[in-house]
Amino acid sequence: MFELDLQNPLGAQPKLAFDTLFISDIHFGTKHCKAKMLYQMLSHIQTREMHLVGDIVDGWYMVNKAEYNLGPYHRQSMAEILRIAEGETKVFYEPGNHDETLRGKILSSGLIHRQMTGKTLFGIEFVENHVYVDPNGRRFYVTHGDEFDPDIYKSEKGLAYKAGDLIIGKLGDFDGWTVDKLKKDFRAAARLKRAFKVIEERVMPNLKNAEAAALKGKFDGIVFGHSHLRGFKKSKSGVLLVNDGCSTDDGIEFAAVDKAGNWAILKWMKDGLKVNPEEGKDVFYTWADLGFVNAPEKPAPKEDHATYNVDRIQRLLYRLWSPVERREALISRAAERPLPIPLDNPKLNK
Repeated sequence: MFELDLQNPLGAQPKLAFDTLFISDIHFGTKHCKAKMLYQMLSHIQTREMHLVGDIVDGWYMVNKAEYNLGPYHRQSMAEILRIAEGETKVFYEPGNHDETLRGKILSSGLIHRQMTGKTLFGIEFVENHVYVDPNGRRFYVTHGDEFDPDIYKSEKGLAYKAGDLIIGKLGDFDGWTVDKLKKDFRAAARLKRAFKVIEERVMPNLKNAEAAALKGKFDGIVFGHSHLRGFKKSKSGVLLVNDGCSTDDGIEFAAVDKAGNWAILKWMKDGLKVNPEEGKDVFYTWADLGFVNAPEKPAPKEDHATYNVDRIQRLLYRLWSPVERREALISRAAERPLPIPLDNPKLNK
């Protein structure tokens, strides 16, 4: 049975403690990212080990914008991750398809972006994938999950996926409009996305490919994101498939392991915490059930070394995923006169 461990030190904010935490599909840089709620969640958890399982930053979205600038809570959430990484928590970043440039992607121009996997930046270790051993000795292969897609899914021929993604994005815009203007939460995008992804999961061989990879590597399970469909699935061969969900709908989803080695997928929501254990039924806890007098406080924005480092990272992102206006400016200037970058790129440690 998964155990929630609420740490309540004197004079400090209560925090939920985990042995290990896996979170993916945050999609920083997009308007569907729940950055404010994510900042609240990150400020109220502590963990021995954290995995950022891909699509953390959405480079695909950024390159199609005329210009972009990370919103204030995108910046605060990223800074909170840096604060976690500089503490006693080991933080790993396994890039996904929306942030695949971090893997050293070859561009159409023939240039290769500086590869981040195998390097450490501000205490975060960038890895292509990872082998995680839980407290019970079970071995899990940790990867974003796009490697299990057939070629058509990742190619320009994947029109059905692209069309579905576009429709879901437009509905997400509608949902945002209803919240802002009508003060109502329709969640139409979340419902359609789940229906679309469920159909896709049944048609595409992703899960079979994941199971095959686990059997080949002699792993007990796979931890991944990518499809945004949280949940546990156990194959006939005994492989446990753990999808940690996403953070773009009505809550922040993540997989967690308690100190005894029990697994659950949690959903941090406005009204409380939903817990989907590996074994057993879902349980919903109100914040009062968990000992909070009120809902967890939304911390005030901070300005410190971490937010300064996020500003430096944003300069790096601006070069990795140049928006349209920068690309046009580069074309209009002579090659010997590149655009100035106000801040130097962060130094990378091997």
